[in-house]
Amino acid sequence: MESGLQGLSLRDCNDLRKSRILLSAAAFLAGSCAPGAANPGMSGVVRDGASERPIAEANVELSVNAGWGFRGGQLVWDATDVHRATTEQDGRFSFKSPVGIALHVHAPGRPPVFTSPCTGAPMVLRVGGPFAGKRANKRAEFNQVVSPGGSGGFNPEFFARVEGIAISLSGWRNDAEPLSIKTDGWVRFVPGIGAIPRPPAPSHQTSLDLDMSANCGWLFVGKGNSATAVIALRQYKSYVSRSDGVRYWVLMYMPLADPGKSHTRR
Repeated sequence: MESGLQGLSLRDCNDLRKSRILLSAAAFLAGSCAPGAANPGMSGVVRDGASERPIAEANVELSVNAGWGFRGGQLVWDATDVHRATTEQDGRFSFKSPVGIALHVHAPGRPPVFTSPCTGAPMVLRVGGPFAGKRANKRAEFNQVVSPGGSGGFNPEFFARVEGIAISLSGWRNDAEPLSIKTDGWVRFVPGIGAIPRPPAPSHQTSLDLDMSANCGWLFVGKGNSATAVIALRQYKSYVSRSDGVRYWVLMYMPLADPGKSHTRR
């Protein structure tokens, strides 16, 4: 028996041990909840995926990793807190809590949306629209380009063909460096998360640079008057290395080419 515990019942000892565990967890949490700790909060606006109009009375749930806590009566290190907000007439919402790990949105008359938050600028979160319920679920593997001249080295450039469009990606080796995108067709970027928006009007722009420290969104590519694919761009990279040392970068996309239907905004 531990010193100082003589005379206590088994139940008293168990209760004391539980208290010690709770105190340890509380001390751990106090470090992240102390006054003056960075807590920028999170905000955004909910819009209709077709009309781009703001949506009022939408329910937004933000799941935040709470660290130590309880789940199913058990003490766990990865507990989740859920914060709730309702959009104003202008579609805006805000949370005092920091950026979480997941967003769940219920808007009147539209399918629910489950997505991950985007840090940086206030988010545009779309629901409904022409692609409601659809996802960018096809893989595009951007292979790292081998340096010319047989040197065996690699360029910081990744290349793929997505629905017939040649796309080159480079840069973004750190948050201060933009992501450079070049195509042999046209390219447009639409910021936002949630439902895939309507394709923008075609342009003559064949390249662009994006600040990925403050952007999440949809990269539309196409040729002529039609958008042929939309690529999901998020604030993380998914590199994979092959046995020969060549890396490739996986991005998810959705084809838009449909002979029976136009996806071009006029």
